[in-house]
Amino acid sequence: MSEAAIGSKSLKNCCCGCLGLFALFVVFALIVFDGRIFWTKAAAIETACKWSRMLPPPVPADQIDVKVQGSGFTRTFIVTFTSKPDIILRWLWASSGTEVEFSSIHELEDQVIQVAPGDRAMHAEIRISNNGTEVAIETWWS
Repeated sequence: MSEAAIGSKSLKNCCCGCLGLFALFVVFALIVFDGRIFWTKAAAIETACKWSRMLPPPVPADQIDVKVQGSGFTRTFIVTFTSKPDIILRWLWASSGTEVEFSSIHELEDQVIQVAPGDRAMHAEIRISNNGTEVAIETWWS
């Protein structure tokens, strides 16, 4: 083999190696700095409910707003929805995360309920608007 052919082959190998390392770096960066791209809406709702020990929201999925924040080392889910106060109250009564707090309450008010997190989450809370029609579930781990 001539020197030119050997040099050309090693240059090709070097370029392929560099491209491979760059691709690995990009994948790593996406996972660490923007891991939320791997979460579907349904998976985020399911995880938020599991971490807050709540039943799935009592509204269709297209009426639920989901925000996923964090990186490969932290994750926050904020699930919000709107419904009638009596439906929300029944949902709160039926969910294990809030059944004790709402066992004797018959009217909703503006409040934040700290829920004992489940499934290795570090924090879980339920926020209810003052008219009892808007709910936000916020959970996170770090």
